Amino acid sequence: MKLKLKTKKALIKRINVSATRLKRGSACKRHNLRRRSTNMKRQTRDLLDVHVSHERAIARWAPYSRLRRMKSKAASSYSAREII
Repeated sequence: MKLKLKTKKALIKRINVSATRLKRGSACKRHNLRRRSTNMKRQTRDLLDVHVSHERAIARWAPYSRLRRMKSKAASSYSAREII
């Protein structure tokens, strides 16, 4: 009997998959916003790209997602555009 792998649910809730790359939210947006500048709050509003060096680990933590199926490409290249 083959054992199934569990998906890291916290990761799936935090990562968005776009057509070409992985996206994540910005940090420092939950509390103590009075002391933060308007410029900083505005810059952290959008989603950011996940760094290329983290993509293989993310694919490993989400075994049944689209990311995992592209694992063979990830092993040969670190380019985000080629992985996704």
